[in-house]
Amino acid sequence: MPRSELVKLVQATFMLSASEIKCSQLKPNTFTGLGSLIELALFDNMLTTVSANIFAIVTRIQTLSMDRNPLICCSMTDWFDWAANQTIANFFTGTCTDFDTSTRIQDFDVSKCPVDGAWGTWSNPTCSVTCGIGIQSRNRTCNRPIPSAGGKDCNGSSVDSSNCSLNDCPVDGAWGSWSNPTCSVTCGKGILSRKRTCDSPEPSAGGKTCNGSSVDTSDCNLNECPVDGAWGDWSNPTCSVTCGNGIQSRNRACDSPVPSAGGKDCNGSSTDSSDCSLSDCPESCKESEKKLESKKMKARKWKK
Repeated sequence: MPRSELVKLVQATFMLSASEIKCSQLKPNTFTGLGSLIELALFDNMLTTVSANIFAIVTRIQTLSMDRNPLICCSMTDWFDWAANQTIANFFTGTCTDFDTSTRIQDFDVSKCPVDGAWGTWSNPTCSVTCGIGIQSRNRTCNRPIPSAGGKDCNGSSVDSSNCSLNDCPVDGAWGSWSNPTCSVTCGKGILSRKRTCDSPEPSAGGKTCNGSSVDTSDCNLNECPVDGAWGDWSNPTCSVTCGNGIQSRNRACDSPVPSAGGKDCNGSSTDSSDCSLSDCPESCKESEKKLESKKMKARKWKK
């Protein structure tokens, strides 16, 4: 209904009658500038619902007449809530229909009306993990309002989820396998050692490093090492005669050290000889000298 028509219907400063004009809807700004209204008559129109919002301006109203309108009770639940909280407005007239029954508006029990549910606000999203990649979820409840008296439940899901990616998770290091052990020598006694690396996995993102040592050692004892022989000192030389001319000889042994474990023997001879000449023998010994001279000749032939 145009505002100009409402102004024409003002019968007194504090009273407005908008009756019998077959109005089917009251717009939110219908009563702008009419805040001093005390009495409002809306009977004999085509109103099926009345919203509480249009009465926000008329705060002094005391009497509201809405008789003979095809009001539907459960389509104006907000108005019933508004009316129940009024301290100045205390006289309402009219009837409304619902559940195939016509009821005086002041007697209608609004709790019988179906209330469709509406979603509340989403909860703060939470990630399923504290590090790395997970699922972020949030929830909402069908409680603004809760559906009641046969009202419809909320459409849609109460849970919403998406991927979430946080800082990398700390990874503690773990030892890899030990290497094959190796001995520090190829023969004899040595040190057997093996190694391992903190790489299964490597520590990352602040994870702990591996406990323990990366090296393990123990004794190793392989076959004896070959020892090549070496000559010992020569013995004191001795002459083969006590007088006259003879053969002087000396000996040495391959024992410094003795060859062992397949080591090489000493090179060279273990015996050395040369001529020796002592003081002349007595005359009675000439026969013996001849024999000795013969031996010397033989020895020289052998040495050659």
